Amino acid sequence: MAPKVLILSASIGAGHTQAAHAIRDHYLIANPMAQITINDFLAETGAVGTFIKNTYFKMLDIFPDAYEFLYHWSQSTTHSSNVKDLTARILKSHLLHLLAIQRPDLIIFTHPFPCCVAAYLRRTGLINVPMVAVLTDFSSHQLWIHREVDWYFVANKQVKRQLINSSIDDTIITVTGIPLSPAFRYKSIAVPPNSSDDLPTILVMGGGLGLGAIDKVVADFSRVSSSCHLIVVTGKNRDLKKKLHSYRNRLLPHKITIIGYTRKIHELMAKANLLITKPGAVTCSEALAMELPLLLYSPIPGQEEENAAYLVEQGAAIKILPGESLAATVDTLLSHSESLSKMKQNASRLGQPNAAEKIVQTILQQLTQHHGSTTIRWRDEGTPLCK
Repeated sequence: MAPKVLILSASIGAGHTQAAHAIRDHYLIANPMAQITINDFLAETGAVGTFIKNTYFKMLDIFPDAYEFLYHWSQSTTHSSNVKDLTARILKSHLLHLLAIQRPDLIIFTHPFPCCVAAYLRRTGLINVPMVAVLTDFSSHQLWIHREVDWYFVANKQVKRQLINSSIDDTIITVTGIPLSPAFRYKSIAVPPNSSDDLPTILVMGGGLGLGAIDKVVADFSRVSSSCHLIVVTGKNRDLKKKLHSYRNRLLPHKITIIGYTRKIHELMAKANLLITKPGAVTCSEALAMELPLLLYSPIPGQEEENAAYLVEQGAAIKILPGESLAATVDTLLSHSESLSKMKQNASRLGQPNAAEKIVQTILQQLTQHHGSTTIRWRDEGTPLCK
């Protein structure tokens, strides 16, 4: 019988969903008979999920300092336990209902909220389904810490150490990198850099929603003296795309290409000499896989600040600090090719384009080794119980 795999994500930022799709795509390559469902858990919870998402985005927009405080406050073991317990109690009925419908043989999490709920249900004897956590940042958070999780997949050795320090058994932690689409495995056959002209190519991104002060970044290029080809991805933000078209005259002599939502990010990264982006871990991992140096701006307090710190420490990125000139930094990098070359080498060292494949292979190996040790029985109405 084909295994039924449920991947639980949450549409708070595009990275969690992108990681979920990457795992699904590689899982189907390894086992085409598998039945895999990706679920946006917060979308399933109706008004509660909408409230959580709206609160998150409004807090980042209006009260970023408050979000940063909550992020670090919830890193303590005591406070995180309270948050995890509250999250589980509010959302447990939604997950039980979903599991009754899906009846999975395995649950994979790319966001900590559904993982919190499932861990609570397993701890209280309501489910006994194998659980896999895939962390999608370059650092860990206490909301991911659950003894009920069977396997952890993490971005780097630093995250593994953080989990071990939180009493997670090191034998169930595998360093794989962050899962990426299969398209990022093939840099060697991607479009060569600068294939359309001889200008250095700079790619500007702000995530699938086109967020992150992209308009300010593009406006700063009016002060960049080195000629370049600027490619700006606005995602699904139509207003931003329209606004940027009005910038064309002020950006002369630079060539500018404005692109909306696209599935060809890997081709754009292959063309580029430098990526300017917010430090979302999935986008940054894609850049590392394509050996692309990073210039980071406007990090979200908390996880993106930690992502930026890791990439800067590893020499693959430069972070634009408040008050610093983006234009001056770009001019310096374009006029010192050895600096970009060194960043490119460091990006290549960190890149893990095969992360999703490694995750899937390890899962399949573990399920084969432990076949029969974790089983599920169902009530007539479909509520999962421990055997």
